[in-house]
Amino acid sequence: MVIVTEKSQRSSARVVALAGGIGAARFLRGLVRIVEGTNLTVVANTGDDLRLHGLHISPDLDTITYTLGGGVDPAQGWGRADERFTVAAELAERYEQPARFTLGDCEIRTIDHMPGEGNSTRPTLRKLDPLPENSVSNTCLRPR
Repeated sequence: MVIVTEKSQRSSARVVALAGGIGAARFLRGLVRIVEGTNLTVVANTGDDLRLHGLHISPDLDTITYTLGGGVDPAQGWGRADERFTVAAELAERYEQPARFTLGDCEIRTIDHMPGEGNSTRPTLRKLDPLPENSVSNTCLRPR
């Protein structure tokens, strides 16, 4: 339990949060307002991970990263805001890929350039630092 005595005061308690999906990402957005980033470890779901077009994709880790970084699509609650799907459309047309899971152009680029993730078969520890002014800059996101 985290107790905050004043709205402006952030807790120095160490917190571990289990997370997966849109709801967890929204919960964490509130939690980082009261817990210092260096004291927060998120153990995130990787049960929905998959490989698509040669990329290791962690939907829950990505949703948490985009939400805490301020870049999530607000209408969907997942994916990146203002995303385009040029690459996905071409891959679907050329290789008849199912439309059940679609990656946007920016997501493909982001996943491909994440250390240890793009072409890896296992997720890695991801230290969140999506925006310099973001309060989550030292939060630790651990895939499980």
